[in-house]
Amino acid sequence: EESPSNTSRVIATKEPLFLKKDLLQKRLKQKKTIGTVAVIWIGVPLIVREEVIGVMVIQHYSDPEYFTQKDLHLLISVSDQVALAIDRKQSQEKIKQKEKLTRTLFSISSAVNTTLSLNDLYKQIHKLLGEIIDVTNFFIAILNNKERTLHFPYWIDTVDEDSSPIRNFNPKNSLAGLVVSKRKPILFTKDELKDLSGKNAVQGLVSMIWMGVPLMIKDEVIGVIAVQSYTDPYLYNKNDLEILSSISDQVAIAIDRKRTEDELRESEKKYRYLYNNAPAGMYEIDFTKRKFIEVNEVMCDYSGYSEKEFLSMNPIDFLTKDSKKLFLHRYEKLLAEKKMSDSCEYTIIKKDGHNLNVILS
Repeated sequence: EESPSNTSRVIATKEPLFLKKDLLQKRLKQKKTIGTVAVIWIGVPLIVREEVIGVMVIQHYSDPEYFTQKDLHLLISVSDQVALAIDRKQSQEKIKQKEKLTRTLFSISSAVNTTLSLNDLYKQIHKLLGEIIDVTNFFIAILNNKERTLHFPYWIDTVDEDSSPIRNFNPKNSLAGLVVSKRKPILFTKDELKDLSGKNAVQGLVSMIWMGVPLMIKDEVIGVIAVQSYTDPYLYNKNDLEILSSISDQVAIAIDRKRTEDELRESEKKYRYLYNNAPAGMYEIDFTKRKFIEVNEVMCDYSGYSEKEFLSMNPIDFLTKDSKKLFLHRYEKLLAEKKMSDSCEYTIIKKDGHNLNVILS
């Protein structure tokens, strides 16, 4: 079947094409042309390594005799050089793009150590991605598998302000859900989005183009990053999808690491609060160096020693003579991995010289 446009016919045949007014009008009636019809048209394929990389075209809309066979031969004679020049430039651009992509990957990896929180990391990822693709409308979704919920901790959108979580989500009822269920990058065009919207498979406003990739850790989807446009249906292509996909692993690793750091930091905060506000004296000892590492305020209140004094003391000197023997005996049993009770009664010597009976666990 003949190609539906003059340009695509040149690509398909890999041959030059010279069309005059009568043939152009005939192809128009047969719906084998696209756009405004010229009265004379010449197209020559640009070929590199036996592959068509493009077409060089000249046309005129008013004078049907504007071009001649001489013009066709001229285009043919320069087409190889033009093709090589374009191919070389494209190769240079690809190298630059790879270098930029490498820098972006490194920057995302480094952002884990340079950002203070998970939200700061999201902002930095958004900024870094903006150097390689358009991220005017961008979001990061995080999946909670237990609750079957998609949260949107980072949402930048020029039109849609609703970043509410999708709870008990059906993978078929949201674009991000489709990425999660298919576990692969997806690029939706204007027509596809319109069709999905008709099937209630789009949450929120319908864009003109949408692109999303899964964030995966150890073969498990932890979330989705996506971009979209409400004005340009051709803003993204398969190359952009490959770029976004190529950085998704590094983004997932960065988010997972920072999330773990934040969870540990929060856990440490809770532990520190409980430690400092416990109703009992609490302490930590380095047995190999025989020194206190830390003590809480209650411990200081009970003994009369300040925290600074505690940290300069040998814990053994804190005990009476009999309690020292008992402590060392229990310590030897501990090293020998022998069974013993978790706690024991000792007598400690307070700073004022008085003895105090305590149970040390």
